[in-house]
Formats: sequence, C-alpha cells, structure tokens
Amino acid sequence: MGWNAKQTNKNRHWLQSFRHACDGVISLLRRERNARFELGWAVFTVLLGILLDIDVWRFLLLLGVSLLVFVAEAFNTAIEAAVDLSCGGKYSDLAHFAKDTAAAGVLLSALIAVLAGIYIFLPRLLELFRNI
Repeated sequence: MGWNAKQTNKNRHWLQSFRHACDGVISLLRRERNARFELGWAVFTVLLGILLDIDVWRFLLLLGVSLLVFVAEAFNTAIEAAVDLSCGGKYSDLAHFAKDTAAAGVLLSALIAVLAGIYIFLPRLLELFRNI
C-alpha cells in the first residue's frame, strides 16, 4: 500500500500505524495555524533552555509541557473535524459545546506550559539580570 493510499481496513503492521501518525502530524502542521504557532513557541523555549543552561529535570519538564500543548491541539483538531463531519455544516448547540470544550483543553494545557515556563525561566533570568 502506497504512502498516500486510501486505507479502509485495519493496519497490518506497526509501520503502517507509524506512517499514519506521521501523516497526522504533517497534516496538523499544514492545516492548523495554531499548531505551527505552538511548535514555534516550543522550539523557542527549548532553545532558550539550552542557552540558559537549565538542568536536565527542568529541560524534561519543558519538553513535557510543550508536548502536552501540542497533543491537546491535535485532539482539539481531531474533535473539531469529527464534529464538523457529523453535523454536515448545520449548527448544533451540542457541536458548539464539544468544540468549545476541546479548545478549553488546549487553553488549559497552554496555561500549564506558561506556569512551567515561569518556574523554569524566571529564577535563571533574574539571576542573569542581577549579574549585569
């Protein structure tokens, strides 16, 4: 089966599952501006962590919360697509609730990431500015 073939049956090999997951990440980044924005912030914070020489545990926390936001965005996008598909373009209060709740998951995960960023970076940045 080719890379972009339309598959309707179950994956026969773990590599098929891996390819579909990679396709999902690529589609997410191509279609969703917010996913690109969140990935950009993740890259920025990782580079800042390297520049500020944060310890390995804080670095792992930084990677974890960055991935948390990205995963939340992936779930949000999947939920929005499924809701749109099921509604056929018609408005539904329940669909509106589902989409808003999924978006709230992204917002809450981003808040966790911001708090973790403050915990990780603020002491190091204050220390640097005191030494200037």
